[in-house]
Amino acid sequence: MSPRQAGKSTLAWWTLHQAELPTLLLNCEEPALRSWLRSPALFLDDLGQIVDRPPALLLEEAQWLEEAGLFLKGLVDRRYPAPILVTGSSSFHFEARTRESLAGRARRTLLLPLSYAELAADIHGPPLARKRARAELQERLLRFGGFPAVVKAEDPADELAALVEAFIIRDASDRFDIRNLPAFRRLLGLVASQVGSLSNHSEWAAHLGISSDTVASYVGLLEDAHVLRSQRPYAGGKRAELLQRPKVYFIDNGIRNQVFGGFGPLAQRADAGALHESLALSEILKSIPPLLVGVHHWRTRSGAEVDFVLEHRGRLLAVEVKAGDARGGSAARRVASSRRTSPNSSWWCTAERERRGKRGRPG
Repeated sequence: MSPRQAGKSTLAWWTLHQAELPTLLLNCEEPALRSWLRSPALFLDDLGQIVDRPPALLLEEAQWLEEAGLFLKGLVDRRYPAPILVTGSSSFHFEARTRESLAGRARRTLLLPLSYAELAADIHGPPLARKRARAELQERLLRFGGFPAVVKAEDPADELAALVEAFIIRDASDRFDIRNLPAFRRLLGLVASQVGSLSNHSEWAAHLGISSDTVASYVGLLEDAHVLRSQRPYAGGKRAELLQRPKVYFIDNGIRNQVFGGFGPLAQRADAGALHESLALSEILKSIPPLLVGVHHWRTRSGAEVDFVLEHRGRLLAVEVKAGDARGGSAARRVASSRRTSPNSSWWCTAERERRGKRGRPG
């Protein structure tokens, strides 16, 4: 699973190429293929008449299948002898059609846009040159984000414009069947203007002229598509956390700046702090197992707060993000561990970083 254009197809093909496996590509957006992929038994019977040796299967955009989970379950239960890779642009359709029937039969991977660590691995040269290049990379991620096509583009703003329009027009209108696209667009802009602030669905609904339930459904779709991320407060109890207002962030700064804020140099921006906070969250999400580590914020009634609180098996890590410091640093990060935190603050990140570091980088 991944946002649109995050590189899931490239990663799948690279994986199969490394294994040197013959592969059958099945683009599930094609109506004729969707008809063919309704019955796993009939599909396997047809495939046996077409090829002598079962190829690896790559099912692209599998959320278009009416019964994606049941079809894939049928292939696995019939012990298909070659690897099966399945990609899908993140949407509630795919989740709803695969979650239960693939339990214990599949390994899920969430692929987000390229991280700072992945891109910085290609920086070489003398120390001062590396330092300057890393500072330039950080600013580029703060302004344009990490989508692969955007990273490689000579004009990243054009790529981001096309990406946002593809999501709004194609996904929101066609796939999510959102009929009030003007309100949906305005909600995106409203959230982008308040990134990192406590969300208020009632206030947003009044501003947009739609119901609070509609706002909640739109925000939910944007989270399912990995465009937004809601950060629940850390309250020490799940019920209390659910009842309190979350903060909302864009997972990629480029998408946020395309929707609201523009791409001006960081030194001239009033939202530099919010952009650093969003980038820090994005990097955290790319470095942790998402189902094993909870990411929250913490705030007292008097207004004292910690930007992010990471929770794993009862241990906590508090992260405070600053856009600058008194010494003139471009992005100082203060990390403080609670009494229950392991002394090694990256104890759960190492394996995930190593796994993601093997992914192909844009050339």
